[in-house]
Amino acid sequence: MGRNKYTEEQRNEIITTFLDATRGIIDAEGVSGVSIRKVAANAGYNSATLYLYFKDVDTLITLASIGYLEDYCRMLANSSIQVADPVDAYLYSWRLFSRHASVRPDVYHHLFFEEHSTPLDESVSFYYSIYPEQLANISDTVLEMLSRGKFEERNAAMLEPLVKKGLIKEENLELVNALTISYFQVLLERLMKSDEYSMSDDSISARMEEANRFLLQLGAK
Repeated sequence: MGRNKYTEEQRNEIITTFLDATRGIIDAEGVSGVSIRKVAANAGYNSATLYLYFKDVDTLITLASIGYLEDYCRMLANSSIQVADPVDAYLYSWRLFSRHASVRPDVYHHLFFEEHSTPLDESVSFYYSIYPEQLANISDTVLEMLSRGKFEERNAAMLEPLVKKGLIKEENLELVNALTISYFQVLLERLMKSDEYSMSDDSISARMEEANRFLLQLGAK
């Protein structure tokens, strides 16, 4: 990735310049506003230079989007509830996640519900090789969760402690997981249609809380 004449530090500086430009466009126009041409122009390079470092626009958006998870990861890693009751830990994780997702539903939808040209776990690994300082805000448990390939795998990993405690029947885990992810996707997509729906961060969090409690009860039967 990048030209051989540059040092690793110089290459990383160019990459971060492109990612900063991408995030600036996302902040101003949303994910749909990102294009190779605009990112290159805002970064002060031409499109040909950008393609030396990034496969396509999806790679740019995905890597820039990972940065929006920093606050969520820090709050989750710093929370003492990680070592508490597994049900409380699961509900808290979703409460926190849905509140952050409601602020940038387009970013979270892109990350977790759209197809990527590069597997998400590989993008996560590359992102933290460029921003290693952000790892200080992430516990090993959270990093392991982020590094799993698909959203379904991440949530299944959070449900596994409940199965081990006998709080969910093992044969119900797949169904509970699928219904949870599907309902969250519906809420995100409704939130993205702001002209049709009015949902606050507390609203989406409250709806997920209600759904999660219902699905956990269903999974225990």
